[in-house]
Amino acid sequence: MVPRQLVDHSRHWTARWSDSWRCRSIHLPKLVSDDGNGWSARWQYAHASQTVAQAEALITAQMSRLKMGNKKVAGFETRKGRHLAIQRDVQGINVWTEDLEPPRSIAPFERYPVNRRRHSNLDAQAPRVGNERDARLWRIASTEDLVALLYWYNQA
Repeated sequence: MVPRQLVDHSRHWTARWSDSWRCRSIHLPKLVSDDGNGWSARWQYAHASQTVAQAEALITAQMSRLKMGNKKVAGFETRKGRHLAIQRDVQGINVWTEDLEPPRSIAPFERYPVNRRRHSNLDAQAPRVGNERDARLWRIASTEDLVALLYWYNQA
């Protein structure tokens, strides 16, 4: 099921979805001057940003949280029990998944076999992508890539 609208009142933004699972836009508040009488917040239309917080919100709309996460990693679970994690401590969007072969090229990824060390917080936040399992680190460049990854991973 595709969410038609996701609203996060604590962060004051809204994501709107199309039927093709692509995030059309995110509405963000923008501080604008109110004729010199102080500052006021007004809603502004903006294209979906590639920030980690917004990417996490897109994931949250489609998956359940394993835990609340910490300042470095947040873990999620699909309806079929697969784990996914997003790194919060980096500038780009880094998503960890279990080591499954996607049907097509979605985004660049790096494979981490069991014996290759990775982010230490994965073990606690999303154990199935932690150090004792094979995993993939996806480097997401656009909202479309993230939505395509989430759509495929939810079906896998």
